[in-house]
Amino acid sequence: MLRGDSAAVICFASISVFAVAAQISQNLSPADLDSLIKEAQRQPGNATACERVGIAYARREDFQHAAQWFEKTLAIEPNRLSARKNLGTVLWFSGRRDNAEKTFKDVLKRVPADPVSHLYLGLMAHHRGQFALAADQFKAAGQLASSNPEVRSTAADAYLQAGRYFEAATLLEEIIADGPTTASSYAMLAEAYDRQNQPQKAYDTYKKAVDLDRGEESVLAFARFSVSHGNTAYARELLTSGISLKLSSAKLLFEMGVAWALDGNFDEALKEFVKAERKSPQWPLPPLAHGITLLQQGKPDEAAGLFRRAADIAPQEERAHLLLAMALLRGGAKDDVAKRTEATVAVRRAIRLTPNSGRAHAVLAEIYQATNEQEAAIRELEAASRLEPGNASTLYKLSQAYRRQGRAGEANRTLIAFEQAKGKAEVEENELIQILKKAQ
Repeated sequence: MLRGDSAAVICFASISVFAVAAQISQNLSPADLDSLIKEAQRQPGNATACERVGIAYARREDFQHAAQWFEKTLAIEPNRLSARKNLGTVLWFSGRRDNAEKTFKDVLKRVPADPVSHLYLGLMAHHRGQFALAADQFKAAGQLASSNPEVRSTAADAYLQAGRYFEAATLLEEIIADGPTTASSYAMLAEAYDRQNQPQKAYDTYKKAVDLDRGEESVLAFARFSVSHGNTAYARELLTSGISLKLSSAKLLFEMGVAWALDGNFDEALKEFVKAERKSPQWPLPPLAHGITLLQQGKPDEAAGLFRRAADIAPQEERAHLLLAMALLRGGAKDDVAKRTEATVAVRRAIRLTPNSGRAHAVLAEIYQATNEQEAAIRELEAASRLEPGNASTLYKLSQAYRRQGRAGEANRTLIAFEQAKGKAEVEENELIQILKKAQ
C-alpha cells in the first residue's frame, strides 16, 4: 500500500498555475528573473508584480525565495487567493508542511470549495495516517485528485484505508483503464473487491497483479487473500514460487508458516517461523507466531521465552505481553508466585497499550481467580464482555463466576447470552489461531 510521502512529488505547475502564472516562462533565465525582481522593486505596492517573482522562483524550484515573494504579495493584497494558494504550495514543497496546512485551511475559510486546498489537506492527512479525513478531502478536491496521475493512487489508498471500498474500487478501475497498469493498482483493487464480498473478482484481480509482478508484495497479498478464504494449499503454492525467487524474504517465510499452522501442521510451521526469525531478527512477528505454535503443541515454557524476546524487540507490541501472560498461566502461574507476578505485570502492560482488549481483561480475570479474588475477577470479565459482547468464552466464564458468588439471576442471564453467542458463531475457533491470523 502507498503511505507517507509517496504522492508528494507533484509537478508544481500541474496543480498551482493561475492566470498570472501563464506569463512566466518555464525556462526563465537569470536575467529574466532579475528583470522581474527589478520591476517589482520599482512598484513596491504592485501585488501582481510580486506574485510574478514568486512564481518565477517556484518554477526554478527555489521554494524558499518563492515563499518570501508570495508573502510580500499577501502583505500588499491579503485577499489575493492565487498568491495564498501558491504560498501554501511552495511551503509544502519546501517541507514546511504545518505552515502549508494552516495556509490552505485559511483559503478554505474564504473559498470552502477550493480544490487545490482540499488536495493538499488530503495529502497531509494521508501522510499522518488520518485516512477518513484524507478521503473526505480528496473527495472534495474532485478531479484534481481523481484525475491527477501523481495523486490518484494515494486518493484510492485513502478510500481503501477509510473503509470506503466502493469509491476505492471505482477510482482504481479508472486508474487501471487509463494505464499503464501496475501490480500495486491491481492488488489494491483486489482488496477493495474482497472487502465488498466479491471474492471471485478479487481472486481474478490478484492473479493479474501476480502475473504482472511476482515480487514480494504481490505474492504476499494474494497468499494472504487465499489464506483468509481457506485456500491454504494454494497460498503455499504461491509462496513457494515467491520464495524461490526471493530467498531472503522473511515476510514470505512467515506467511508460509501461518499457512501451515492454520492447517494444523505445526512442525512445518515452526520450520518456517525459525527461518523468518533468522532472516529478520528484529521483526517481532516471527517469534510471536513461533511461540503461538509452541503453545499449540503444549510447550508453554518455551513459548514464554519467545514472547519475552518479541516484547524486548517491540515493547509496544501488545500481543507479546498478552501472549506471555497466557503462556505463563498455562505453564503453572496459578500455583507459582513468581510466574503469576510476571504474568500480572505482562497482562497489565498489554491493557495499558490496548485498553479495549477484551481478551487481556479476560486473562487478568483468570489471574485473579487463581488467587481467589472473585470480585476483581468478575470486574475484569464484565469489562471483557463489554469490550467484546459476542465472545462466548468470556460469557461462559462470567456466568460461572456469578454462580460461584451466589448471583444466580445474573449467572442465568449470562448463560443465556452465552448460548445465543455460541449459536451465532459458525465455528468456535481456537483462541490462539485467532491471534495467529491477526498476526498477519
